Amino acid sequence: MEAEIFAGMQTAAVGHFDETGLHINGKLWWLHVASSRGLTYYFIHPKRGKVAMEAMNVLPQFQGVSVHDGWGSYASYDCDHALCNAHHLRELRFIEERYQQPWASQMSALLVEIKRQVDQAQARGEPELPLDIRQSFAARYQAWVEQGLLANPPQFRRNLSSLAVVPNNPQPKTCSTDFIFIKPKFLPSCPISAFRLTTIKLNATSA
Repeated sequence: MEAEIFAGMQTAAVGHFDETGLHINGKLWWLHVASSRGLTYYFIHPKRGKVAMEAMNVLPQFQGVSVHDGWGSYASYDCDHALCNAHHLRELRFIEERYQQPWASQMSALLVEIKRQVDQAQARGEPELPLDIRQSFAARYQAWVEQGLLANPPQFRRNLSSLAVVPNNPQPKTCSTDFIFIKPKFLPSCPISAFRLTTIKLNATSA
């Protein structure tokens, strides 16, 4: 059974990849997971990044759409990539609450609306959303991206990371507003991320 799940994940059209820490005999290890609509494969390794992903051996063979949180090790694999909108929603909520930027709540509402429409289309057996709806979503999406960029000019984005210094820690952490924006290409077969993602990055890391 495990071998069949493993093989199924290697050939899945859409795979969701994540990792989380856990302690084994008092030491930090990492639980890696790869899942599709019908399969879930777990793998435990002492490392979090590419060393563990290579040992797991799903992504090195994977040719579908890899949905993940943007962790750099995932991006090194030669397949299509999508970013998980659950993570985007958390980042947008942070921006709204921490910096009171209204565009963030509007973008959150749009992402939720897109997913709801995709879910309804899937339930009706439709392979994709109608073209006019997709075009409307894309236009609204781009408008809120532009509002986000206007609210965060380059100098402000460079300085955001300095606001995330942890007390008693002289090294600034990357601020949660290091947020990756994307242009939507709709992907109805993907249950978490409603559309395939390409480029547009709001760079909030310090120089």
